[in-house]
Order: sequence, then C-alpha cells, then structure tokens
Amino acid sequence: MTARSILITGVSSGIGAATAEHFLARGWRVLGTVRRLEDAAQLTERGGKQFSPILLDVTDQVRISQLPAEVEALLEGAPLDVLCNNAGTSMPAAAVYQSVAGFRSAIELNLIAPFAITRALFPLLRRPGGRIVFIGSLAGVDPLPFCGAYSAAKHGIEGLAGSLRVELGQHGIHTSVIAPGSVRTAIGSKLGPDTPIEGADSEFGPAFGRMAKHMGKEAQTALDPLRVAQAVELACNTREPRARYVVTPGYVSNWLAPRLLGRKWLESRWRRRLFGKD
Repeated sequence: MTARSILITGVSSGIGAATAEHFLARGWRVLGTVRRLEDAAQLTERGGKQFSPILLDVTDQVRISQLPAEVEALLEGAPLDVLCNNAGTSMPAAAVYQSVAGFRSAIELNLIAPFAITRALFPLLRRPGGRIVFIGSLAGVDPLPFCGAYSAAKHGIEGLAGSLRVELGQHGIHTSVIAPGSVRTAIGSKLGPDTPIEGADSEFGPAFGRMAKHMGKEAQTALDPLRVAQAVELACNTREPRARYVVTPGYVSNWLAPRLLGRKWLESRWRRRLFGKD
C-alpha cells in the first residue's frame, strides 16, 4: 500500500519541522520546502527515502511555477494527498510607522505565498480526499497590537480558506485552518532588545517594552510545536474536518473569553496591559 503524502512549506524549524517529523513517524511520505538544503539535514537523515527536501523561497513565483512538475517527479506518479501551508513569520512594528515595503513583504510571505502555492498545486490535489491545511494564527481572529501586518495576513488566510472550503468542496477537497496561540517563542522571540522594530523609537517605545515582557511570560507556557502537528494530523485524517482547529495555552482566557465577552473587552485588556488605560 502506497504511503500517503504531504507537502509542508517551511520545515527548517518550529511548527514546520515538528509537523514533518510527526508525519514521518506516522509513515507518511513527506516533502518539505526549505530555503537552504542544509536546513533539512536532520529531517533527511531521519526520514531517509520517506522525506524529500525541496529548495524553495515561497515568495519566488518562478520557482512556484516549477513546483508541480518537481512534486510529480518526486512522488513518481503517486498522488499528493495533503498540502500544508506553514511557511511564514512575524515581524512586529507600530502600524503607523511601518514602511509600506515592510507591510507588503509581510503580506507577500504570509498570505500571497500560500495562495500562490495552493493555486499551483491544486491540479495534484484535485480529487476526493485531497486536503489543504493552512497554519493560521489566533492573531488572524483576534488581532495582536504591534503585529498589524501579520494579523492582516492571517485574517486573510481565514478568508481564503473559507472561500476554498466552498469552492473545492465539489471536488471532495477539504480545507482547514490551524490557529495556534503561543507556540514556544514564535512571536515573543522577535521582540528582543536588539531586534530592529519599526516605530520602537516613537511614542510607542514604552508599550513595546511592556509587550516584550508579556511575550516573555507567554513563552513560559507556550505549547510544544508537536501540539500543532497533531492538529494538522487530525485535519488530515478526520472524515469531515473542522474549518478551524484552535491550539493554544490558556484556552479559556485566550479563546473562549474573547468569544463570550467580545472585541471591546479584548481591546480594553490590551490597552490596560500596554498603556495602563481602558
């Protein structure tokens, strides 16, 4: 019996690496994109013939156009069962001081790239049972201050996935979003004192410092990336997967409370935390 296959973007570290390792352990055929082949050395050693690294900058449209033929060749005629759009990053900034180039770069990486890759690989997934999984973020539902571009992109992922669920359902393709909260130090680690942050030298400077302290505390209870990988597996194996899987520490305070108390309460909590006022 041919092993099921998954292509995961951005497997060099974090959620992508954990997801690749998890699926390899489950006997899947895993294809993973990296920007440098040496970043996949550990996965290549562990996975053997079950893992294939793909050299890809997810913002390079020329390389993306070559991706379907490369994937077909690597799978040797076997189908691609799952596409997991994971690659992305967050760079904090005060929105009104962020450069247009910086904002555009964040949208390109976190929203346009997953769209372009999904569009390119759709012909390989076009059959009943195909799955598309996006790694979104709670910031795509409840925006984070000083992460406006990232929040906008992840909100866009929610919208894109919602459209695809309806459009591709007729082909039997299921689309899901995994919405992680704090996973290790994914965002908090980018708020270090030596990190250049647009707007950090403005009137928002003190608030940036408070945000850094908050993220440092969050990192202490952040989830292992394996939890996200397990949610991806659930979205791949469940007959009727959910539209969104929320994976976060403090599920009540970080997810249920904002749903019950509303956006006004959530924004007030952030203003008290960052500016000491409602």
